[in-house]
Amino acid sequence: MERKNLVFSVIFIALMVLVCVLLLPKRKTTPQKSVSIEIGDKTITADINGGDMLLRLPANPTTGYIWVTEKGSELLVSDYESFVASKKNTNDVGAGGVTEKHYFPLNDGAGLIILAYKQDWNGGNIGERVEMKFKISRHNKTKLVIDSIEFINAE
Repeated sequence: MERKNLVFSVIFIALMVLVCVLLLPKRKTTPQKSVSIEIGDKTITADINGGDMLLRLPANPTTGYIWVTEKGSELLVSDYESFVASKKNTNDVGAGGVTEKHYFPLNDGAGLIILAYKQDWNGGNIGERVEMKFKISRHNKTKLVIDSIEFINAE
């Protein structure tokens, strides 16, 4: 009977340790490389961790504008996006922030992604476009290199 209690106690402690580890807040990883461009009061940032990238684009969804992929790439795919409100204007209704788009690589090569900040519901009015050129190399370990990120004129 004592042996069963000992086994039960060891299993219980192991499960509790596992639950505690799973409930710990995840540490934010520091990007290996960060690329930013600023035009006026707008900033675009790409944080790169190996082959993964978190692209941050200025946004204010209360205006009806959203970031839409106009030209995608089969090399680099976005698996999720979210809006993060600005910490500066936390009490302002309709304040802006950033849209975060997470990308991960699928294949080696060079590619181009074009994103448009547009009102899809209003005939597609375009506020601005962003063009990003990149290269992906998956030799030994995956590496993503941003060749350029720039605002381009809306047509």
